[in-house]
Amino acid sequence: MGKLFNNFLLNRLMMEKWVKWLRLGIIGSGIFLMHVTANAKEKPISLQEAIDMALKENLDIQIAGNKKKESLLENRIESVNLWFPTVAYRLGQQNSWRKEGANFSFQSDPITLTWKLDLFNNIFATKIRRKNNIVVNLTAVKSVSEILQRVVTSYYALALAQKRWELSNTLVRVAAAKLKIDEEKFRLGIVSKIDYFNAELTLKKAKLTWLEDQEALKKNRRHLNIIFGKPLHTTILVQSDTSVQPMWDITAITKEKVVDLETVIQENKVAIAATKLTQTKVSYPLSCLSISSNFCLNDGYTYDFKNSPVGKQQPFSHTNETFSKSLNIGISLNLDIAGLLLLPARIQKARMHLNHEKLNLTKDKLTAEAHLEDKRGAYDHLIASHKIVKEKLQLQKQKLVVAKEQYRLHQIQLLELREAEKEVQQAEYDVIDAVFKVKKAEFELYHLMGGRDFFVQNIKKGSTIKLR
Repeated sequence: MGKLFNNFLLNRLMMEKWVKWLRLGIIGSGIFLMHVTANAKEKPISLQEAIDMALKENLDIQIAGNKKKESLLENRIESVNLWFPTVAYRLGQQNSWRKEGANFSFQSDPITLTWKLDLFNNIFATKIRRKNNIVVNLTAVKSVSEILQRVVTSYYALALAQKRWELSNTLVRVAAAKLKIDEEKFRLGIVSKIDYFNAELTLKKAKLTWLEDQEALKKNRRHLNIIFGKPLHTTILVQSDTSVQPMWDITAITKEKVVDLETVIQENKVAIAATKLTQTKVSYPLSCLSISSNFCLNDGYTYDFKNSPVGKQQPFSHTNETFSKSLNIGISLNLDIAGLLLLPARIQKARMHLNHEKLNLTKDKLTAEAHLEDKRGAYDHLIASHKIVKEKLQLQKQKLVVAKEQYRLHQIQLLELREAEKEVQQAEYDVIDAVFKVKKAEFELYHLMGGRDFFVQNIKKGSTIKLR
């Protein structure tokens, strides 16, 4: 009886020490994390701040904006050149003398102007350029939208890495405290050498997990720094307390309100192809007739040698010379026979191109519908999975409480208690991973609502969803 009482007191003493070491480990972990946060010299940034930083600093967004401006400027220059006729202006002096009996004529062509303007083709070309400008704008929006999607994904990936690393720090401290307790128990003969080795292995595994989570943290931080255009090793923190509750009204994302930029771009490509077909049918036959015109302003003098006074220093009086001006205007028509013969083939080619673009449009619409169904199904699945994982964590914690009580009553071995603790730790990791997956799927759904405009408008307006 006395032996049992002594064992009870010893176990009670060891349990108190274990609790003491556990508390010290948790406190030490908290102090360590506060130290790391203080050294970071950065306050955690919100998702809104991350998107604002990306819009201002991201190099890919700046490149997309520059490409858009360059393309629009190029189209504007071509449009201006298109509507200015091809003009040749010559200001010179060409003199010619012609004898007509006793008279000599002097002719000068100081001014010559020719011009050529293809009116029919220019009308269609202007319409096509307007559609191309729309495509350029939409392509830039699509690029920015994809980059913002990367911002959101990288933001939550870093939040996940921070959360896992914090948990790893805690587990290392707890494992170290448990090893101290098991070491003392082993010295007193309460636990076996296998139990002691298991505690030591648990600490090694916790440290290995800590190293892996630390590397994942650095990697995700580098990715976000690249997006922000910052040096790779800049310390940046994000808000890691993430809820699975949707940021905006997720139920408002319906088939009718989805804005698929790829489909909108393809619709404009179909319109361009239709314009080119009309141009080929109507404008090209007329363009085979090249119309040009020119006019020349001529002036000259006619001198009468026969009736001029002889022997005078001025051989010609004012009455002996006649001044004349003339304006010549000409229009020429050039017929392109080869172009007219190839006209049916050109029309067929334009019609085939239009059909090709229509097929692509149909495919893009079906793909957009499939994307909505896939992403909606994935989101619902992940929400359900998160709920189950969270419930599993609660059950694992309850199981651990029971296991501790059974171990105290010598109903289970220490190894079984350690297994219950590992299951709780793994369940905590699973919950963190599940939250990240839910947020990623959530923003992929938001991405279908128009990309950049949707993100920017709703991030700045809070929880109210604005649909285009």
